[in-house]
Amino acid sequence: MKTWLCIICLLGLGVVATFGQGAQADQIKRRARTVADQNNTHQGAPPAQSAPPSPSQRPPTSSVASAPAASQLTPGQQRVATISAALATLAATNSADTRKRFSKGLLTAAHGAGKPTGSTTDRVTEQLATALAGTKLTPAQLDRLAQNLNGVMNSGGMPRTQTDAIADDVKAVLAKAGSDATRSAAAADELRRITAEIQTAGK
Repeated sequence: MKTWLCIICLLGLGVVATFGQGAQADQIKRRARTVADQNNTHQGAPPAQSAPPSPSQRPPTSSVASAPAASQLTPGQQRVATISAALATLAATNSADTRKRFSKGLLTAAHGAGKPTGSTTDRVTEQLATALAGTKLTPAQLDRLAQNLNGVMNSGGMPRTQTDAIADDVKAVLAKAGSDATRSAAAADELRRITAEIQTAGK
């Protein structure tokens, strides 16, 4: 009887030892996984995540937000922006080629019933180039002059009071930017002449 009790005790100890080793092995494995995850985190490796959504599940991106601002301008605003940039170039580089391109740009800006001739826009360009010499125009002044010039190029149906006001405003902006009074007045007078030509051609 004692012999059987000893055998049973020995078997029990063996089973306990076996299960203890198995539990310890599982604990070691869990600890190893925990350490590996911590190392990955310290090294910048991202934790395991679910698979990213397929392209069909992603929300559509808005093409309106990425559209260029220029596409949102009206045709009139685009013409003003073009004239403004050309004025800045003319003020900085008063060359024959620059004046020629500026004159053609004024012709392109005319969309009314009456249009000026190339020789008329050439004269306006010469007077403006002379008046712009030595000036320091701000972006706001460039835009204001461009709006006035666009108005002159499309002044077929404007009353005389409005066209005179445009010419006077051009003179005032040029003078404020540092233009000589005589030169700014000559540019304004040339704008009055081109306005009269446009309105006559539109009748």
